[in-house]
Amino acid sequence: MTANDLDIDVRVLGPADAALLERVADGLIPDDVDSPLAAAFLADPRRVLAVALAGGRVVGIATGIRSSSAGTPAGLDVRDIAVAPALRRRGVGRRLLAALLEHGRALGCREARADAGRDDVAVRRLCASAGGREVPDPVVRVTFALSPLR
Repeated sequence: MTANDLDIDVRVLGPADAALLERVADGLIPDDVDSPLAAAFLADPRRVLAVALAGGRVVGIATGIRSSSAGTPAGLDVRDIAVAPALRRRGVGRRLLAALLEHGRALGCREARADAGRDDVAVRRLCASAGGREVPDPVVRVTFALSPLR
């Protein structure tokens, strides 16, 4: 059974859709949705949030952010893709990614990027199935702790 066989609606949310995020399937995200943060996210025109809805509940989520730097065309950075455990491997993630990519095209993005660890086989397969091409990573990621040190 695939996502197309199930009654699942995949769409990109806008600011008026924040209430939909109050009904999220168990196991999809680690914490409850913070309503003010969700509303701010949806109001930011650079951010994209696609959801998969089944029976009035969010059963899949994908996020992206439109980005650009001096001298480069706009791109879409795919940040997160998650599907409720009971619906994984049924095409829901593929439909979420397709919704993000289509929205990026509509925004004028010329490229989309997704980061995946070498051991994250599920995301790498998902991206490949959508036509993504892995490129050698010449970048070393550096992180900075911004919270107070104790």
